[in-house]
Amino acid sequence: QAATFAGAEAIVSAHGAALANLVFAQPGTAVVELMGRNAASVMYAQLAWRLQLRYEMVMGIEPAPPDRWWIWQLHADTVVDLEGLRRSLERLGVA
Repeated sequence: QAATFAGAEAIVSAHGAALANLVFAQPGTAVVELMGRNAASVMYAQLAWRLQLRYEMVMGIEPAPPDRWWIWQLHADTVVDLEGLRRSLERLGVA
């Protein structure tokens, strides 16, 4: 995994522990994190910024509870916003 991340020009991944491998990516690598609305976190965004990676997050389009009752739903499905992903890849010069 370290070699894969180190040699990647672009990384597209669902939010999760595998993104800890960003520490092996070269500065300037394009990174798109697919984030579920039900378990949003900025931990990998902060890591990417510190490592000088070109980072974008694409938020899922799945339903989420209203803010008033929002709780972490770690096992909820994530529905990828394909148009948002396309736009992010274009902005990063990948697509």
